[in-house]
Amino acid sequence: MDAVIDCLAAGGRSGKKPDVHSGEEFGLIFDGNIILTSGDEVHELQREDAVTVQFAHDSFAGKSSETARVEIVSTRFTH
Repeated sequence: MDAVIDCLAAGGRSGKKPDVHSGEEFGLIFDGNIILTSGDEVHELQREDAVTVQFAHDSFAGKSSETARVEIVSTRFTH
């Protein structure tokens, strides 16, 4: 598994459209608030929340007025 830290400005998104991938993904929110959309489910996450998603069609969006930082650990980053 590989890890990345994603920084999202207020209203920023992880991409123009949801990311479709197989495998597992774990996210830990370090700062700010984000909206995680995974398929038809929408989750509001805040500092110190953690989430695990499997075989996802997902996107992250910054919700708060501050920059949100989320660490994502995923099997999709490995080559």
